[in-house]
Amino acid sequence: MSVSMISGISQWQFAQVSLNNILYIGGSQESALGVCKLVGGSFDAVGSLGLSATTLATDGTTLYAGTSDNKIWRLDGSSWTNIGTAGGEVKALAVDSSGNLYAAGSFLSIGGVSIDAGFAKYSASAWSSIGNFGQPPNGLFLLFAWGASLLANGSDIYIGGTTFGASGVVKYSAGTFTEIGAFSTGINSCIGSLYLDGTTLYAGGVHRFPSSTLYIGKNLLKCDLTAPSWVTVGVDLGSVRGIAKFDSKIVVVGGDDGNKLIAGAVEDFVLDYDNTTWTAPFSSLSLQWDGRSVTVNDGKLYASGSFDGVACELSAAPSIPTTVDGDYTINDADDGLSDNTITFTHDLTVEAAGNLLLDVPSMGDLAGDKIITIKPHGKIKLAGGRKVTVLDGTKGKIHT
Repeated sequence: MSVSMISGISQWQFAQVSLNNILYIGGSQESALGVCKLVGGSFDAVGSLGLSATTLATDGTTLYAGTSDNKIWRLDGSSWTNIGTAGGEVKALAVDSSGNLYAAGSFLSIGGVSIDAGFAKYSASAWSSIGNFGQPPNGLFLLFAWGASLLANGSDIYIGGTTFGASGVVKYSAGTFTEIGAFSTGINSCIGSLYLDGTTLYAGGVHRFPSSTLYIGKNLLKCDLTAPSWVTVGVDLGSVRGIAKFDSKIVVVGGDDGNKLIAGAVEDFVLDYDNTTWTAPFSSLSLQWDGRSVTVNDGKLYASGSFDGVACELSAAPSIPTTVDGDYTINDADDGLSDNTITFTHDLTVEAAGNLLLDVPSMGDLAGDKIITIKPHGKIKLAGGRKVTVLDGTKGKIHT
């Protein structure tokens, strides 16, 4: 693993998304005026929003942002276009597979349209109310929620809000709201983060008040959507504000008010979980204050928050195999570095039935200090017809 800090941003960072292998961060950074992007190891401003960007969303093509003045923006080229102003805080955004934008928060109007329950849809350049999906204790409640979250999965939208003993998570699909399981233990506050891993849905709880009595509880739960039932994950945690998966592990970020330990709960954390134990992948960086968001971009894990003007980067261990028997592609980032080369630390054998594609960016060549061995009838191809260069002092060669 390779761990590092990336400086060049200031103040708090609230949200992250990956778009076209570029990391975008939203926060209160003064130099970037709301949103910045990571380019060549440093952060560049993205337009000029002028206010804190508290939430971001993308459909893989278009970037959206919600700002602290209750406005929602769309990035058009290099400038931002305001597509609606809400009558309260916009806490989460998500985009479905059809390009429809959803917003959740503590508002009853947006873009001049009356909205039920703080949940709205933007389609064909217009906002609409989706309907009221219940009030506690028999439904979800977003209007006065301290935390709210949205997760898009195809045409389905998962909504997290205040629990009040109910599930706290509802799915919106084809005009219908469905409660996902029921919380019988653990989270007793707001659902501030959601993450879907196959058919397993993870939900993270967020506390509202800095009171030790509210910090007690396993604030990460998971649910098998094929037979919805929520169970707690791991040890007691403070507010879980972001969830991702990296290097086959679930990663969470969170914390509360800069406290390292309150009522037995781990505070101010970036942790990963291997189904038995929580570990701190960024422990060597001595992070202060709490984590707010976590994202995987271009084969690396990024975490940000109240980290005093930095974001954190984690590269996974290389994932290049030793033997290829069948069709297999090795990408630029599979060696743990996105540097336009593929560097081998071990020998690679392509078996007789093997077809190996080495896929590196347009200016990159294959580099390494080991030998690629191709057995009879095995094939080696390089994307785009580029050459293969194996560097091993004076012994560089490809065996066939």
